Amino acid sequence: MTQFLEKTEHITLCLFDVLGTSEMTKKKELNRIYSYYLELSQIVVQHGRPIIGARVPVPNPDGTANVARGLVPLNNAFFSDTFIFWTKTHQLNVWKFNEICGEIFCKAIELQIPIRGCISSGEAIMDTESRLFLGEPLVEAASGEKGQRWLGLSYGCSFDDKLHYDLMQYIPYKKQIKKDKDYVKIVMPFAVDWARRWRSTRKENVIDILKLMNKNKDFSDYYNTTIDFFNHSQKYSEWYKETNALLPSSREEYLRDVNIWLDSLSK
Repeated sequence: MTQFLEKTEHITLCLFDVLGTSEMTKKKELNRIYSYYLELSQIVVQHGRPIIGARVPVPNPDGTANVARGLVPLNNAFFSDTFIFWTKTHQLNVWKFNEICGEIFCKAIELQIPIRGCISSGEAIMDTESRLFLGEPLVEAASGEKGQRWLGLSYGCSFDDKLHYDLMQYIPYKKQIKKDKDYVKIVMPFAVDWARRWRSTRKENVIDILKLMNKNKDFSDYYNTTIDFFNHSQKYSEWYKETNALLPSSREEYLRDVNIWLDSLSK
């Protein structure tokens, strides 16, 4: 009888791709693609190291937080135009993980590298030695990444029970979700609030940078949605006060209230 190795673990991961690489390949812009990959791989490797003594706020139900210190183990892998960044699922790890995903996105925009990704969670095998990566989180993140029309990072439905870890790290938004192929069943109406991080850590006008990046008419809608998201983040920075995010009664009611709130903004 075959003995199976026990390699599964519960992880939280972010998978993202560089947009427009197929078109750049057709135009024989391999050096440009290589430069993108090199820059991104360096960013991922830089952040994909264990953070010893990381200070992480642990949110309380009343909106306050305690501070914890510890080791946040982070891992990364990349192949072709796909980058994966993951950690073992734990409240402390997930909070820091969200923060790092937002920072990676901001750095990509600074370098004018267009990326789009999805964050998911669940049981997986992430064997870095043999470079074998298997599991539902990878499947969901790969599908969720393709189901978005913008530059940004959204959450897959497997992440829903972890959104309460830090309300400052994400924000409700769903204009980026494609309406075909039931992507709404894969991607939740929430995104990493990289815009909040940009406003607090950078002085450059990100909208000007995005307009400079918007050179391909096939992706103009993607950039327009990204700019809309930045404005949305700024206008509704205290969105959690307008929903029941602080004390959600259940997942279903929380998602219902968030969708009702989002729909009301477009009326």
